[in-house]
Amino acid sequence: MDRLIESLEGRRMMSNTPVDVTLAAVQNPDGSQKNVLTINNAMDLKVQQFGPKEVVVTTGTQSAVYTGAADDHGDFLDVDQIVIRGTIGGDSIILMDRDIPALIYTNSGPDVISLYGSAQTSVFTTNPADALIVIDPGSGRDMIEVSNMVLYVYSSKGPDIVSVDDSLGPI
Repeated sequence: MDRLIESLEGRRMMSNTPVDVTLAAVQNPDGSQKNVLTINNAMDLKVQQFGPKEVVVTTGTQSAVYTGAADDHGDFLDVDQIVIRGTIGGDSIILMDRDIPALIYTNSGPDVISLYGSAQTSVFTTNPADALIVIDPGSGRDMIEVSNMVLYVYSSKGPDIVSVDDSLGPI
């Protein structure tokens, strides 16, 4: 009996917990509104600011995170704040940010967080209100790479390593 084996075309296996991205208006205590871009399940993620309030989100599993808008290319406009929440595994998060305040939360796991900004040098502040980026790295041995950023890192529950390299220059 002859058996015919037919191979399937190449496929990319997608995660069962896809990146969840929303852009929503949030009311401030003073009654004004801000548009908050929230990214959940950020496992392999790159967030890059292009225009004054324009942000593009890409992941390692797909070329762009789809917005549901007509262009559907991962391009978010009128962003006032970015909130990134990682997973319980080892996350890789890259944030290239000029002036949009951001909060990054990673849970357990050995995470790598790379931050590139437009400041002339990296500054670590003791007041979160003074920082462009606030990080709560959670537990695990995390690597935080910083270049040209004003940053506040909450004391975390793991032996984290912070590396500063301002030789790249502002973005």
